Amino acid sequence: MSRQSRVHKRRKNEEVDLDITPFMNLMIVLVPVLLLSMVFTHIRIHDVQLPELSQRISDATEEKNLELVVNDEGFKLYFPAGNLLKEFPAKEDKSMPYLELRDYLRLVKSTFQEKEKDKSDITLLAAADTDYQTLILTLDAVKFIPEQVGEEVVMAALFPEVSLGSAPAQ
Repeated sequence: MSRQSRVHKRRKNEEVDLDITPFMNLMIVLVPVLLLSMVFTHIRIHDVQLPELSQRISDATEEKNLELVVNDEGFKLYFPAGNLLKEFPAKEDKSMPYLELRDYLRLVKSTFQEKEKDKSDITLLAAADTDYQTLILTLDAVKFIPEQVGEEVVMAALFPEVSLGSAPAQ
């Protein structure tokens, strides 16, 4: 065997230690940075009330409920219960008119305040096939409205006391 082949054979058999120090340094820096920049899931809770039977009986005699029917065709606002106040049809691209609803509810709220009745409750009547996202966005539109106060925008209460129910069959 020649000398060259012996040297070459030794090199193949030598074990080389792997230096992972640079990789570990990278992980030590990268993991905290990624954890700090991570956005955790935000969970919001909507406070809704289910109408009690005694309240339904007294409301049936007074018929002073503000009702909003939600379905795929749009929104229908009733006041007093059973009398159509305004209809908000869904747009051609099947999106719901949340801004129009919120602006109109602001007018309704101001008329209640003019009559010195501070009405803060509304009943949402959702169709059985109403999608969850539509219901949540409707709750957002009904409960609060952005108001300009000085240089700040704050969320003012519109109808924060929301009751849920099933929409009547068409």
